[in-house]
Amino acid sequence: MTAECNPWVERFTQLSRETVVRRCELAPQVSALGDCDTELACVRLERALASVFVVTEKVANIIERLYLRARAHSIVTYETNSAFLSRCYAEHTREASFIQPLYLTGHAGTGKSCLISALQNLLPRDSSHDIDERHRGFPLCAMWRVAIGGNETPRSALQKLLTSCEGTLPRSSGDLAALCRHHVYLRGISLIVADEFQFGTASADAHARLSSTLKELSSLGAPLVFVGNYSLGRRLKKRPQEERERLLSDPLVLLPDDPDSDDWRRTVTRCRNVAPDVLVFDPSEAAPELFVYTRGLKRLLRLLVVVAYRVARNRTGVVDQALLKAAYLSTEYSDARETVQQLFEMETTGRSARGDLVCPVELPLTNLSRHDEATRNLPNQIHRAAVEASMSVDQGKTLAELREAARSASRKGKSKSKVISLKDFQAGEDLI
Repeated sequence: MTAECNPWVERFTQLSRETVVRRCELAPQVSALGDCDTELACVRLERALASVFVVTEKVANIIERLYLRARAHSIVTYETNSAFLSRCYAEHTREASFIQPLYLTGHAGTGKSCLISALQNLLPRDSSHDIDERHRGFPLCAMWRVAIGGNETPRSALQKLLTSCEGTLPRSSGDLAALCRHHVYLRGISLIVADEFQFGTASADAHARLSSTLKELSSLGAPLVFVGNYSLGRRLKKRPQEERERLLSDPLVLLPDDPDSDDWRRTVTRCRNVAPDVLVFDPSEAAPELFVYTRGLKRLLRLLVVVAYRVARNRTGVVDQALLKAAYLSTEYSDARETVQQLFEMETTGRSARGDLVCPVELPLTNLSRHDEATRNLPNQIHRAAVEASMSVDQGKTLAELREAARSASRKGKSKSKVISLKDFQAGEDLI
């Protein structure tokens, strides 16, 4: 290895959007579902849909940001071979140094964990390198990833990070943190990802433990990306100001695709192409309706398609647009339907009874205005369906009764049925 060679930096290649798409997108297919019993067929279909990954504009922007953040850390941390060896033998590699973390958030089901998995495919693969005759086999690991559960402590989180390392763990928490920092530097780790970050209770002790765990993971010598839903950020908002500034100053919000975007149509198309022999709906025609049924959340899109296919097994065996609507109205989709209804209601009224649906960080006005414009551009009948989806059960029944009364009066020739406009739906005038 020559003196000019810097393996910590050279493992990162220059990015292009084509490279991101080629290395991150996944387009699985499944066939012969009709030869399986219903349960097996649904499991196979769900797994294939869960493996689909489309690099949309919003996804690509976040992936590129994280990739370049890891590369930048390697550039400023690993300058020369001799400097690396000196730090490996020095005690100061174990000293704590806080690095500003990144908070990746979004609605549950937007695909945050899938994004991290795609980032892993893009980052350099694990390898090793030799510095000289006496120093061989140094590992090169671009990213450490750990899932943080509801009862996690700072110590248990560090233990998870070290499960892939050899050797025994020291007893004291301080020694454990120092050992973890040493491994981060020794292995060339440029990004630490705490995925599925969640805490089961909302007590003050849980909030304090959450904050302590994040600060510990942010002091290991590499940038931390912690992934969580909106509720995680709302809990951190309850911490003192200095902690909020440290932990929430660099948020990355993954928003659903716009309803009239090519990205959303590509996502629907890719899901349909998983099993085109049984998923026969036209993606371009179904995309606006599917946005209404799922609010653009990819997890709900998968669920809706699987529910529709389960219904289809007792009918024609194929899923068309009529069965997608039947799946939306089904009991199996009722909890997801309630979430979708509340999301549309929040956009209509500006209020929500569920805090987990409200973004804890202020979004740029450009994002909000672009989404509002896209929503307004939905076909009127689809937009009306979205407003109907936000109605309560009683409001829906009242609307159905009014429509039936109007049809009955029209048939009898006594009056003309009133044309129900979008404004009527939004304001509730003449309906509720």
